[in-house]
Amino acid sequence: MKKIIIPLILSTFFLHPSFGQSNNIKELVNEGVKFHDEGNYQEAISTYKKALEIDANSELVNYEISMSYFANNEYENALEFSEKGLRKDSRYYQHSAVIYGSCLDELGNTKKAIKFYKNTIKDFPTDYLLRYNLAVSYSKIGQNDDAVKYLIDGILNNNLHPSSHYMLGQIMYQEGHRVKSILPLYNFLLLEPQSNRSEEALNLLLNQLNEGVSKKSDKEIDVTIPMVTKKSDGFGAVEMMISLTSASRYTEENKEKSDIELFYESSESIFNILGELKKEQQGLWWDYYVPLLSGISKNELAKPFCYYISLTKKPANTWLDQNSEEVDKLFAYLNGE
Repeated sequence: MKKIIIPLILSTFFLHPSFGQSNNIKELVNEGVKFHDEGNYQEAISTYKKALEIDANSELVNYEISMSYFANNEYENALEFSEKGLRKDSRYYQHSAVIYGSCLDELGNTKKAIKFYKNTIKDFPTDYLLRYNLAVSYSKIGQNDDAVKYLIDGILNNNLHPSSHYMLGQIMYQEGHRVKSILPLYNFLLLEPQSNRSEEALNLLLNQLNEGVSKKSDKEIDVTIPMVTKKSDGFGAVEMMISLTSASRYTEENKEKSDIELFYESSESIFNILGELKKEQQGLWWDYYVPLLSGISKNELAKPFCYYISLTKKPANTWLDQNSEEVDKLFAYLNGE
């Protein structure tokens, strides 16, 4: 699982006058960032090296070159330059730590990376990226419970980080928790509806919604409803609803409907029952995901929501082009307007 290192906002750091960099260094960093953003990492590295000839101790340049080395899979070099930012008085301490830990992990020192992340988190009790990368490392060695713990912690500090939701959905799928997998996948697709991994996430979501239902003949449909156990965490009724709504696609009433229409209708049913079951249930799924999705349904916005998160499918694009005002209502609601 590829790590997401840092948000793009870092590329603006060097524009602030407080950095005190010379004009030449600023120009070289601007040029290097441009090369990096274009995926031309070797040129970016060469440009940053010119800047280091002017000031070998520049925190900014050492940080930027470590980024490009990491992106170019030169982990030993990235480790060396990111380590220079691991001073608590450094402007780049927090972000250099993410790169440094990621390099350790990529170089096969996963346990050392975990120890490093856990120690660094003590200095940044609300940093979601450190927690995300720590979760990746834990997952890498099969410690999914620990990975989930830090993903949840990260999401509670920043629920706008798509990769945290996606990874949580993937782990829950691997662990056999269907509802706990689909809820973060819905959220991931809301944040990132149109990318290569968005298509993968949507397919994983759809496959789970249709899981356990097969058509043997025109008159015979097999429906497997998972047993309710302690591991269901209050989602037993939702499991049943998912199976029943999936089976309904084979009824006479629904046989002419498109896949995306059926997706919207089944999602709306799931969101509604989740809202009804909320009551005294607690935890990330009940306290964050359920209010988000049931609120969308209560405000009659499940349709634009489902079409929007299906942007990787052509029929969704057509509907969205023709119903832009519905999407505007969705985002007005989500933005609290």
